[in-house]
This record gives sequence, structure tokens and C-alpha cells, in this order.
Amino acid sequence: MDGVRPPHRDGREDDRLALRTARAHLLPLATDPDRFSPGGGDDELRGRVVFVGSPRFASASGFFAALDESRPAHEIAALLAAEIQRTRRPPSVNRVETLVAELDPERTLDPEARRRLPAFAVQQANLAYRVEMLNAIAQLRPFDAGACARVVLNDRLEALPDVFGDRLAGAIVFDDGGSLHELAGSLASNPARRRELGDALRETVLARHTIGHRVERMLATVRADETRG
Repeated sequence: MDGVRPPHRDGREDDRLALRTARAHLLPLATDPDRFSPGGGDDELRGRVVFVGSPRFASASGFFAALDESRPAHEIAALLAAEIQRTRRPPSVNRVETLVAELDPERTLDPEARRRLPAFAVQQANLAYRVEMLNAIAQLRPFDAGACARVVLNDRLEALPDVFGDRLAGAIVFDDGGSLHELAGSLASNPARRRELGDALRETVLARHTIGHRVERMLATVRADETRG
């Protein structure tokens, strides 16, 4: 029987198949408006601007800075990332040491950089999965924080215009770390604009993206499939 079912989690090929097949009905995430609302006092969400982090920007500086400039690090991380995507498990210490010996025989990576290689590989795997597989799925934070009438900044995803509409989605997306800082800084100093976008997000979320909406959609889909079957 056709119906609503999530993508498989046994591997990326299964995910792709589930997303392609007509039997898979992929729904956006949703929020619980009884738990997430503007609130007040101790229950108020205090952040002026909320943003959704993205693995696309995680290695630009900081923890992975030393690895970003290393060719062996990227070669090792690419191999490990493919294995992580296939097995859904982080690499073992022995596996990392084996690849380091093979691909970095001159020991250009210092001990601290080698220690960070597993996390770097996981980050690269997350990046590939996010970009290649989950570009059509918005994370939960825009729905929850949006229900609290807070503006939420999100990296540019194909799904956002369908979820929030072209105009609203265009006002909250960023393309890189620089544009995130610029947009966040502009909104932090403009309470009227923050309030305008926060109210628009809350209105959209309550109208289309609550758990109740998803339950109604799933039941309607199942009924329609049963009728066809």
C-alpha cells in the first residue's frame, strides 16, 4: 500500500530511492504551538536574532583551520566521509592511522591536526549529505523559533521558498559566513524589521506548519492511497 514513510537510514542510495519513488511522501518538519509561542517573562525567547548553523561554513576557521589548508587532510577526510555516509558511523582510530600512514607519509600533519581528523571527516560527511540529500528539508529551528515570532536566519535551501514563500524566504537566507554576519547585524539594530519578519514567520508557521497540519496531511494521504489501492 502506498503511504507516508520516512526515507531509509541504511545508506544514501536508500535515501535517494525513498525520495525519488512516488510511494514516499516527504513532508516538512513542524512545530508544536502549545510549546513554542512568543511567551513572556522567563518563558520568552530572548535572542534578538536566531540562526540555523550549517556544516557548509564550519571549516572556514577555528577548529578545522589547520586542516583546511592541508591536501592530505582533505584526501583522508574524503575517503573517511564516504565510509561515514555508507556506514553511518565515525571512523575508528586504527582506520584514521592507516590512512594517515598511506596518504601523509611525510607527516605534514602535526599531532593536534591528526587528532582532529575524525571530526573533520564527520563534518565533511555532514556537508555532503546536507548539500546532496537534504537540500529539500528545512531544519526544525525555523518552525520552532518562528512560532515564537522570532526572525530566523537560514542558509539558502531549495526547500525554503516552498515552506515560507518566496518573499519571506528571500529575507531570511544567507549564502556564506559574511552575509550571515551582515544580515544578523542589520536586523540586530533594527527592531521594527525584526518584529515584521518575526510576525510574518509566526503567521506562516501557525497557518501551515504545526504538528496538527502534518497529522491532517498524513491521514489524508493514507486515505487517498487506500482509496486508490
